[in-house]
Amino acid sequence: MDPREELMQLVKSTVAEGTVTLASGATSDFYIDGRQTTLDSRGLHLTANLMWQRIKEWNVTAVGGPTMGADPIVGGILMAAAAEGVHLKGFL
Repeated sequence: MDPREELMQLVKSTVAEGTVTLASGATSDFYIDGRQTTLDSRGLHLTANLMWQRIKEWNVTAVGGPTMGADPIVGGILMAAAAEGVHLKGFL
């Protein structure tokens, strides 16, 4: 199975179907808890490496996002870049 397919299988396993009450109080018919994927060693590895393969083409010097959700992803991308000898900065 290729990395994208493997990641999709992991993500599919985190989908909650049925009425879900969100933190905002709104409801949804489904919810994907991405933290279950990005806080899993294999899930983070796949997520970070696939994202790094896409964004490295842009010659970025930093990656980041809002704290909490982005924390593991930023760390994973920094590790993926370092494994290829690329120095990046992270921000949250």
